[in-house]
Amino acid sequence: MSQLEHLLQQCTVKLTHRQGWGTGFFVAPGWILTCAHVVQAAEPIQVQWHQENWLQAIVERSLSHPYDLALLRVALPTHINPPCVYLDEEAQSRDPLYLFGYPDEGDRNGEPRTFNCDGITGSAIASILFNLGQVRPGMSGSPLLNQRTGKVCGIVKFTRDRSSDLGGGAVPTRVVLEQFPQLRELQREFHGGDRRWSDLVVKQSVIDFQPYLNAIAATYEKWWQLYTLTDAEGKQQSKDAPPIFDFGLIVQTVKEERQQQEEKVERFSVLEGICKYADQHVLLVGRPGSGKSTALARLLLEEATTQKLEFFKNSNFSPHTSSQPRLPILVELRDWQGSLSNLIHNAVARHDPTLKAVPLDTLLNSALILFDGVNELPSEEARSQLSVFRRNHLKLPMVFTTRDLSLGGDLGIEQKLEMQPLKPEQMQAFIRAYLPEQSEAMLRQLGDRLREFGQTPLLLWMLCEVFQQTPNDQLPSNLAGVFQAFTTAYENSSVRKHEVAALKGNVRPLSDRRLWKQALKALAVAMMQGETPVDFRVVMGRDEAERELTKIFPTEQFPVRDILDDLLKYHLLQNRSTNQIEFRHQLIQDYYAAEYLLQLLPSLSDEQLKRDYLNYLKWTEAIALMLSLVGEKFRLYK
Repeated sequence: MSQLEHLLQQCTVKLTHRQGWGTGFFVAPGWILTCAHVVQAAEPIQVQWHQENWLQAIVERSLSHPYDLALLRVALPTHINPPCVYLDEEAQSRDPLYLFGYPDEGDRNGEPRTFNCDGITGSAIASILFNLGQVRPGMSGSPLLNQRTGKVCGIVKFTRDRSSDLGGGAVPTRVVLEQFPQLRELQREFHGGDRRWSDLVVKQSVIDFQPYLNAIAATYEKWWQLYTLTDAEGKQQSKDAPPIFDFGLIVQTVKEERQQQEEKVERFSVLEGICKYADQHVLLVGRPGSGKSTALARLLLEEATTQKLEFFKNSNFSPHTSSQPRLPILVELRDWQGSLSNLIHNAVARHDPTLKAVPLDTLLNSALILFDGVNELPSEEARSQLSVFRRNHLKLPMVFTTRDLSLGGDLGIEQKLEMQPLKPEQMQAFIRAYLPEQSEAMLRQLGDRLREFGQTPLLLWMLCEVFQQTPNDQLPSNLAGVFQAFTTAYENSSVRKHEVAALKGNVRPLSDRRLWKQALKALAVAMMQGETPVDFRVVMGRDEAERELTKIFPTEQFPVRDILDDLLKYHLLQNRSTNQIEFRHQLIQDYYAAEYLLQLLPSLSDEQLKRDYLNYLKWTEAIALMLSLVGEKFRLYK
């Protein structure tokens, strides 16, 4: 709970009389605002504040339809000094709203609710309409906090449906102040002397997002390097070289069969597509290595750069200005550790640790959230949290990526964009730029297989690496062979690095490299197991990794921690955090899982293969790679 939310609760009271109860709130010392239909001109009115009751409340003035407002006076005990809300007239569509009231169901001592603002009606006596939350009887008269401005923009008046999340309506603060003009002076006097509320509003308003935007711009300046495995042996571009990984990737809209007859499929550049639909939520779908994550990184960089420029144009930014930079936040869902709010906070704090203390609602006031890897969520609970968050923030711009609609689902997102395979001319242009001296020989050897081997940027890059490192520049006959040649070349290059390091007097590897492949296969398979049979992981705790290696190397002379350290230093694993590891790309994890499955295949019955592997979508990529490795005489027909 934020400090403002807590303070709002301190301002709220429960009003009870013979006909029932409702909610009210302090607008000045001894003055309580509520709805006329809550008090119904009944007396005495019992005021409950922090479960302490007073019986001295009287209705000073009541305005029935169409205003439905009432102003009460209460004699405060001398030892009581409750805070008063800060009234403000600003409310607009997409504002996040919060209230605290006393519903007829649930906690009779008060419950919070959050909503999204639809906007203000056009009638003579306007109302604020809001949705995505439930308004129950007893919550009429509650103060409606605008979390963007940090002030109360209205008083809850009615529900649209007491049994659903259709929300309700409120009397705007503007109407309240028109009918009770004396509140303007009472508010000025109170908040001039009591800074509890105004200090929090100022603190919320003057958050400096520039260090965050600057850090993103510096971190993602060379976005094209995200296509490569950064520690792999291979060709690196010079600092001034053009980004040859800018393929001009294309996406197209995904329509249901029924929709395809009514609407034509649209095609965009990847950034144009996701920017067009971000406001209504968009799901970017594509094969591993197709450039989804890199597209989000590029969008993050472009947004940060744009917002920096906008910030400097509006350099008169002050606590009294409601505008602030749009905050792009890249949330990598593979980092999930139990709470979506913590995940978002950590994503922001990664670039500016000072923002860790900023309430989440404040960060979300004008954010663009980029959720990468829906298919990498570790459990159904995680998917449920993400789905609820999306439904509760329909007006907040969001982009999601996923590897496969069958893995993790679509979260109910209607607008989907699908990454398109690279065109032959794009593949050829990349090969010529990456391997200028060998490109024509490579293209001749590939022939018609270029389209199959180079469908995604990552696969095309790996193909170039294999071609230049393979003796006699010979390419494997299938995609699994490309992975096999790539990882083998990587191991060999690591060995050469060890030899060079030894000659220089540096420390040798801690373990025997012949153990590495077996260790990688074991870790890949362990990570294919999640909380349920259909779940899998792309991140593993280091302690768990060491336990898995202990199982397969029970009598090995090298400590398993040394084997793991070598894999992290010289191979295709990397540290995700201090205590977590991952494969450098999910496709690499799939490949080693395929190698494990190939090793296991002779001992599996057809029933076991079907039950434990073929029936699960998470094994799809690994099985496809394994089938390519099997060889013709062992090929399966399932």
